[in-house]
Amino acid sequence: MGSVKLLGAVGECEPPRIVMPLTVEPSKPRLCHDERFLNLWVKDLPFHLETLKDIPRLVQKDALMVTYDEKSGYDHVKLSQHSFTYFGIQFGGFYMTYTTLPFGWKASPFIYQSIGMCVTSYLRKLNVLNTLYIDDRFSVTRGGPLQSSEEKEFEGREVDAAISVCTKCSRAVRVFGPLKEEIEYWKFLDKWEGFSKWRPEFHNKIDMVTDSSGYRYGALVNLGDNHLTMGDYWLADDTRPIHEKEAEAILKALQSLGKSLLDSRVDVLTDSMAVIGAWNSQGSKCPALNCIMKDIFQLVAGQNVDLHLSFVPSELNKADGPSRILNTADTMLSNASWVLVDSRFGPHTVDLMSLDSNVMQSVDSRPLRHFTPWLTPETSGVNVFSQDLKAESNMEEQASAHVLPKQAKPIFLSKIKAMCSYIDREIKSPGLSLRERTSAEYYSRIHTLVDAGSIALRLSQVANGSENIETVFKEQADYSSLVHVFNKE
Repeated sequence: MGSVKLLGAVGECEPPRIVMPLTVEPSKPRLCHDERFLNLWVKDLPFHLETLKDIPRLVQKDALMVTYDEKSGYDHVKLSQHSFTYFGIQFGGFYMTYTTLPFGWKASPFIYQSIGMCVTSYLRKLNVLNTLYIDDRFSVTRGGPLQSSEEKEFEGREVDAAISVCTKCSRAVRVFGPLKEEIEYWKFLDKWEGFSKWRPEFHNKIDMVTDSSGYRYGALVNLGDNHLTMGDYWLADDTRPIHEKEAEAILKALQSLGKSLLDSRVDVLTDSMAVIGAWNSQGSKCPALNCIMKDIFQLVAGQNVDLHLSFVPSELNKADGPSRILNTADTMLSNASWVLVDSRFGPHTVDLMSLDSNVMQSVDSRPLRHFTPWLTPETSGVNVFSQDLKAESNMEEQASAHVLPKQAKPIFLSKIKAMCSYIDREIKSPGLSLRERTSAEYYSRIHTLVDAGSIALRLSQVANGSENIETVFKEQADYSSLVHVFNKE
């Protein structure tokens, strides 16, 4: 008796309790016992399979990799004798029954995998790295020194002992580290009396595409009729893995929209399956990614947002461009230089043109209020030219520069006067060439001063919004120091 037991000819022996047909599995031809009827009465037995995604974390440099295929694996697991009658076959006028696991019974993979995992666990106890996918096994040698089996066994025993003590102990058990943070995060549910409100019947849908590179994130947002582009740089020393940056790109894009998210459905396209899996599964094996997912959850829960993440291939991700921009205009002063500037001309109250990543800091090391070219999580407004800056005067800096708030003309006149005095001195120098002398005489003409002065007056008039300022500046304008060169014309 092998994998199949012959009972006898049809009509001459007692038939099995259940007789089911044979078939051939088409995708990979193999004999299959069609047990769909029996499977209706068998309990579902889900289990976890280690796949190719688990292989890279096992393989190190200079490691030796070996694969095994267990031949006719199901035929090595025998059924109990009283179970034979449930796996009957009729073929060629004879009754037969399976005596080993049949291919087609839905419990067969679970049984075989469970037995194989005993071998896997034993090999791992011997520090042999290996994985099992039903009848396919993969093993690899370590690239570095092996950990002693005694140490491994001791660690496992200590972990089991700690779990046992905690479950049986009637006293409080001290919890700290990441486990404490996780418990404290969810403790708000014990006293939470809030509710999740129904969204209004009107449809407010926001489409978003996000991406991240090693140094910057980018996002494209369709907000009604508005098409927005966002992005900012990561810190220079940010060495986090890319899946964490991809998740934070989604978080920052959502934070940038602020109250526009309220009661909305947001569809986000991203090229990171790790982020999509973490959101859909409500967790990940990566603690840092879990923390970002919690921040996203709190944001969407507070704004009553219905968030959906979908996958888009990297080559079709339209946010790839904004995530790879490098602009020299985004440079900033070093901290040491800014301390000197702020101590000499400060204190400053606002950074007029910046991003969240390069905004200057106040004396108490907090970012200044700042205006950005597009929406960012910490912006005080978009586009400095559309902001009211009257309340942002820096009186100490203006006093040092002898410039009244919003008055461009005194600066302009003082520069013109200094330029003309300099040209007047230089034109007397005997070492000037003909071309230099001609150029100097042109710029020293008195009508040039008059034209420049009128331009300055108009600028100051627009900036100050007052007609009286023109009279004040005309009275202050002093051309008496200009010498004979200007009188020649």
